[in-house]
Amino acid sequence: MLKAIFPRTPRWLITWWAMLALLLSISGPAPAAEKTASAEIVFGFPEFPPLSFANAQGEPDGYLVHLTSAMFERAGLRSRAMIFPAPRLFENLATGAIDFSMVVHNPVLDDCCVFSKKAVVRDELRVYRKTDKPPVKNKDALAGKHIIVIQGFSYAGLIKFINDKSNRITSEVAPSHGAAFAMLDAGRADYVVDYAGPAASGLAEHPIKNLQSEQIDYLDIYMVLSKRYPDAEQLLERLTRLVAQMQEEPAFHPPGQNLQRGR
Repeated sequence: MLKAIFPRTPRWLITWWAMLALLLSISGPAPAAEKTASAEIVFGFPEFPPLSFANAQGEPDGYLVHLTSAMFERAGLRSRAMIFPAPRLFENLATGAIDFSMVVHNPVLDDCCVFSKKAVVRDELRVYRKTDKPPVKNKDALAGKHIIVIQGFSYAGLIKFINDKSNRITSEVAPSHGAAFAMLDAGRADYVVDYAGPAASGLAEHPIKNLQSEQIDYLDIYMVLSKRYPDAEQLLERLTRLVAQMQEEPAFHPPGQNLQRGR
Protein backbone atom coordinates (compact mmCIF):
# COMPACT_ATOMS: atom_id res chain seq x y z
CA MET A 1 0.00 0.00 0.00
CA LEU A 2 2.84 2.40 0.87
CA LYS A 3 4.46 1.59 -2.53
CA ALA A 4 1.24 2.59 -4.30
CA ILE A 5 1.06 5.89 -2.39
CA PHE A 6 4.73 6.76 -2.92
CA PRO A 7 5.70 5.06 -6.24
CA ARG A 8 9.11 6.80 -6.52
CA THR A 9 10.18 6.27 -2.89
CA PRO A 10 13.03 3.72 -2.44
CA ARG A 11 11.90 0.39 -0.98
CA TRP A 12 14.31 0.69 1.99
CA LEU A 13 12.80 4.03 2.99
CA ILE A 14 9.25 2.65 2.77
CA THR A 15 10.32 -0.26 4.96
CA TRP A 16 11.94 2.11 7.51
CA TRP A 17 8.79 4.25 7.79
CA ALA A 18 6.61 1.15 8.17
CA MET A 19 8.80 -0.14 11.02
CA LEU A 20 8.75 3.26 12.73
CA ALA A 21 4.95 3.40 12.52
CA LEU A 22 4.73 -0.08 14.03
CA LEU A 23 7.05 0.81 16.92
CA LEU A 24 5.07 3.95 17.71
CA SER A 25 1.82 1.99 17.68
CA ILE A 26 3.05 -0.55 20.30
CA SER A 27 5.17 1.70 22.52
CA GLY A 28 2.31 2.17 24.98
CA PRO A 29 -0.65 4.41 25.63
CA ALA A 30 -0.31 8.16 25.64
CA PRO A 31 -0.89 10.01 28.93
CA ALA A 32 -4.55 9.98 29.93
CA ALA A 33 -6.62 12.88 28.66
CA GLU A 34 -8.92 15.05 30.73
CA LYS A 35 -12.14 13.21 31.60
CA THR A 36 -15.73 14.36 31.42
CA ALA A 37 -17.98 14.32 34.47
CA SER A 38 -20.03 11.48 32.96
CA ALA A 39 -17.00 9.24 32.28
CA GLU A 40 -16.62 5.90 34.02
CA ILE A 41 -14.37 6.08 37.08
CA VAL A 42 -11.76 3.32 37.11
CA PHE A 43 -10.58 2.61 40.65
CA GLY A 44 -7.75 0.34 41.72
CA PHE A 45 -6.49 -1.32 44.89
CA PRO A 46 -3.41 -3.31 45.94
CA GLU A 47 -3.40 -6.83 47.36
CA PHE A 48 -4.18 -5.87 50.96
CA PRO A 49 -6.59 -8.48 52.39
CA PRO A 50 -9.15 -8.26 53.87
CA LEU A 51 -9.45 -4.67 52.63
CA SER A 52 -8.71 -5.41 48.98
CA PHE A 53 -7.63 -8.49 47.06
CA ALA A 54 -8.34 -10.65 44.00
CA ASN A 55 -10.69 -13.49 44.96
CA ALA A 56 -10.62 -17.08 43.72
CA GLN A 57 -12.31 -16.00 40.49
CA GLY A 58 -9.66 -13.29 39.96
CA GLU A 59 -12.17 -10.51 40.62
CA PRO A 60 -11.59 -7.48 42.91
CA ASP A 61 -12.97 -8.19 46.38
CA GLY A 62 -12.71 -6.97 49.97
CA TYR A 63 -14.08 -4.31 52.28
CA LEU A 64 -12.68 -1.26 50.48
CA VAL A 65 -13.69 -2.58 47.05
CA HIS A 66 -17.31 -3.07 48.17
CA LEU A 67 -17.35 0.24 50.03
CA THR A 68 -16.04 2.11 46.98
CA SER A 69 -18.43 0.41 44.54
CA ALA A 70 -21.40 1.22 46.78
CA MET A 71 -20.15 4.78 47.29
CA PHE A 72 -20.00 5.51 43.56
CA GLU A 73 -23.39 3.87 43.01
CA ARG A 74 -24.96 6.10 45.66
CA ALA A 75 -23.21 9.11 44.13
CA GLY A 76 -24.73 8.26 40.75
CA LEU A 77 -21.36 7.58 39.09
CA ARG A 78 -20.38 4.63 36.89
CA SER A 79 -17.29 2.77 38.14
CA ARG A 80 -15.10 -0.28 37.56
CA ALA A 81 -12.64 -1.94 39.98
CA MET A 82 -9.18 -3.39 39.31
CA ILE A 83 -6.46 -5.00 41.49
CA PHE A 84 -2.75 -4.23 40.98
CA PRO A 85 0.58 -4.90 42.70
CA ALA A 86 1.28 -1.94 44.99
CA PRO A 87 4.07 -0.31 42.87
CA ARG A 88 1.98 -0.53 39.69
CA LEU A 89 -1.04 0.92 41.47
CA PHE A 90 0.88 4.09 42.37
CA GLU A 91 2.29 4.28 38.84
CA ASN A 92 -1.20 4.02 37.33
CA LEU A 93 -2.49 6.77 39.62
CA ALA A 94 0.45 8.99 38.68
CA THR A 95 -0.10 8.52 34.93
CA GLY A 96 -3.88 8.76 35.08
CA ALA A 97 -4.41 5.18 33.91
CA ILE A 98 -6.81 4.85 36.86
CA ASP A 99 -8.81 7.59 38.54
CA PHE A 100 -9.34 6.64 42.16
CA SER A 101 -8.09 4.53 45.04
CA MET A 102 -7.90 4.36 48.82
CA VAL A 103 -4.25 4.23 49.90
CA VAL A 104 -1.75 5.55 52.40
CA HIS A 105 -0.74 9.15 51.68
CA ASN A 106 2.28 9.11 49.37
CA PRO A 107 3.94 12.44 48.40
CA VAL A 108 4.73 11.11 44.90
CA LEU A 109 1.02 11.51 44.10
CA ASP A 110 0.64 15.10 45.33
CA ASP A 111 1.16 16.65 41.88
CA CYS A 112 -1.31 14.41 40.05
CA CYS A 113 -3.97 13.65 42.64
CA VAL A 114 -5.92 15.06 45.57
CA PHE A 115 -6.21 13.22 48.90
CA SER A 116 -9.15 13.30 51.27
CA LYS A 117 -8.56 15.27 54.45
CA LYS A 118 -10.05 12.48 56.55
CA ALA A 119 -8.86 8.87 56.52
CA VAL A 120 -11.33 6.10 55.66
CA VAL A 121 -9.67 3.27 57.62
CA ARG A 122 -6.87 2.95 60.17
CA ASP A 123 -4.87 -0.26 60.47
CA GLU A 124 -2.11 -1.23 62.92
CA LEU A 125 1.49 -1.84 61.88
CA ARG A 126 2.76 -4.73 63.99
CA VAL A 127 5.91 -6.81 64.43
CA TYR A 128 5.18 -10.54 64.66
CA ARG A 129 7.48 -13.03 66.39
CA LYS A 130 7.62 -16.42 68.00
CA THR A 131 7.63 -16.37 71.79
CA ASP A 132 11.33 -17.28 71.99
CA LYS A 133 12.26 -13.88 70.49
CA PRO A 134 12.23 -10.60 72.44
CA PRO A 135 9.44 -8.12 71.65
CA VAL A 136 9.95 -5.14 69.32
CA LYS A 137 7.87 -2.26 70.66
CA ASN A 138 8.98 0.60 68.39
CA LYS A 139 10.81 1.08 65.11
CA ASP A 140 14.15 1.83 66.79
CA ALA A 141 14.06 -1.64 68.36
CA LEU A 142 14.23 -3.11 64.84
CA ALA A 143 17.90 -2.09 64.67
CA GLY A 144 20.16 -5.10 64.37
CA LYS A 145 17.24 -7.50 63.80
CA HIS A 146 16.61 -10.07 61.05
CA ILE A 147 13.15 -9.35 59.63
CA ILE A 148 10.75 -10.18 56.80
CA VAL A 149 8.93 -7.46 54.84
CA ILE A 150 6.28 -7.69 52.12
CA GLN A 151 7.28 -6.91 48.55
CA GLY A 152 6.07 -3.50 47.33
CA PHE A 153 5.19 -2.10 50.76
CA SER A 154 6.80 1.12 51.97
CA TYR A 155 5.16 0.88 55.44
CA ALA A 156 4.40 4.62 55.23
CA GLY A 157 8.11 5.43 55.01
CA LEU A 158 9.42 2.86 57.51
CA ILE A 159 11.12 0.97 54.67
CA LYS A 160 13.71 3.77 54.47
CA PHE A 161 14.64 3.10 58.11
CA ILE A 162 14.76 -0.63 57.40
CA ASN A 163 17.00 -0.20 54.36
CA ASP A 164 19.35 2.27 56.07
CA LYS A 165 22.60 0.30 56.49
CA SER A 166 23.47 2.21 59.65
CA ASN A 167 20.55 0.46 61.40
CA ARG A 168 22.08 -2.99 60.74
CA ILE A 169 18.73 -4.55 59.79
CA THR A 170 18.80 -7.70 57.67
CA SER A 171 15.59 -7.94 55.65
CA GLU A 172 14.10 -10.76 53.62
CA VAL A 173 11.41 -9.91 51.06
CA ALA A 174 8.27 -12.07 50.88
CA PRO A 175 6.02 -12.03 47.79
CA SER A 176 2.84 -12.17 49.89
CA HIS A 177 1.55 -11.97 53.46
CA GLY A 178 1.04 -15.74 53.66
CA ALA A 179 4.55 -16.35 52.33
CA ALA A 180 5.98 -14.01 54.98
CA PHE A 181 4.59 -16.12 57.82
CA ALA A 182 5.64 -19.35 56.12
CA MET A 183 9.18 -17.93 56.02
CA LEU A 184 8.96 -16.98 59.70
CA ASP A 185 7.78 -20.46 60.63
CA ALA A 186 10.65 -21.97 58.62
CA GLY A 187 13.20 -19.90 60.55
CA ARG A 188 14.22 -17.71 57.60
CA ALA A 189 14.13 -14.68 59.91
CA ASP A 190 13.03 -13.72 63.42
CA TYR A 191 10.29 -11.15 62.80
CA VAL A 192 7.61 -10.20 60.27
CA VAL A 193 6.66 -6.55 59.83
CA ASP A 194 3.07 -6.39 58.57
CA TYR A 195 -0.26 -4.65 58.94
CA ALA A 196 -2.78 -6.36 61.20
CA GLY A 197 -5.50 -6.74 58.55
CA PRO A 198 -3.40 -8.48 55.87
CA ALA A 199 -1.45 -10.37 58.57
CA ALA A 200 -4.68 -11.99 59.76
CA SER A 201 -5.30 -13.23 56.22
CA GLY A 202 -1.71 -14.43 55.93
CA LEU A 203 -1.97 -16.35 59.19
CA ALA A 204 -5.20 -17.95 58.00
CA GLU A 205 -3.11 -19.41 55.16
CA HIS A 206 -0.25 -20.41 57.45
CA PRO A 207 -1.16 -20.59 61.16
CA ILE A 208 1.76 -20.43 63.61
CA LYS A 209 1.68 -21.63 67.20
CA ASN A 210 3.11 -19.48 69.98
CA LEU A 211 3.00 -16.30 67.87
CA GLN A 212 2.91 -12.86 69.44
CA SER A 213 3.01 -9.33 68.08
CA GLU A 214 3.46 -5.73 69.18
CA GLN A 215 2.10 -2.58 67.56
CA ILE A 216 4.78 -0.11 66.49
CA ASP A 217 2.73 2.30 64.37
CA TYR A 218 -0.52 2.64 62.46
CA LEU A 219 -1.58 3.21 58.86
CA ASP A 220 -4.20 5.71 57.76
CA ILE A 221 -5.81 4.97 54.39
CA TYR A 222 -7.18 7.96 52.47
CA MET A 223 -9.26 8.43 49.35
CA VAL A 224 -7.24 9.70 46.40
CA LEU A 225 -8.67 11.06 43.12
CA SER A 226 -6.88 12.05 39.92
CA LYS A 227 -6.82 15.79 39.21
CA ARG A 228 -7.74 14.92 35.62
CA TYR A 229 -11.29 14.20 36.78
CA PRO A 230 -13.52 17.31 36.48
CA ASP A 231 -13.91 19.28 39.73
CA ALA A 232 -11.81 16.69 41.54
CA GLU A 233 -11.58 18.52 44.87
CA GLN A 234 -15.32 19.18 45.07
CA LEU A 235 -16.13 15.58 44.14
CA LEU A 236 -13.70 14.24 46.74
CA GLU A 237 -15.30 16.36 49.46
CA ARG A 238 -18.69 15.00 48.44
CA LEU A 239 -17.40 11.41 48.52
CA THR A 240 -15.79 11.99 51.93
CA ARG A 241 -19.14 13.02 53.41
CA LEU A 242 -20.87 10.08 51.72
CA VAL A 243 -18.40 7.50 53.07
CA ALA A 244 -18.70 8.92 56.60
CA GLN A 245 -22.47 8.42 56.40
CA MET A 246 -22.12 4.90 54.98
CA GLN A 247 -19.70 3.81 57.71
CA GLU A 248 -22.41 4.52 60.26
CA GLU A 249 -24.30 1.58 58.76
CA PRO A 250 -23.40 -1.88 60.16
CA ALA A 251 -22.88 -3.26 56.63
CA PHE A 252 -19.98 -0.86 56.13
CA HIS A 253 -18.23 -1.09 59.50
CA PRO A 254 -14.52 -1.99 59.03
CA PRO A 255 -13.94 -5.74 59.49
CA GLY A 256 -11.75 -7.30 62.17
CA GLN A 257 -10.58 -6.24 65.62
CA ASN A 258 -7.59 -4.13 64.52
CA LEU A 259 -9.27 -2.11 61.75
CA GLN A 260 -10.93 1.15 62.75
CA ARG A 261 -12.74 3.96 61.02
CA GLY A 262 -10.40 6.71 59.88
CA ARG A 263 -9.81 9.88 61.82
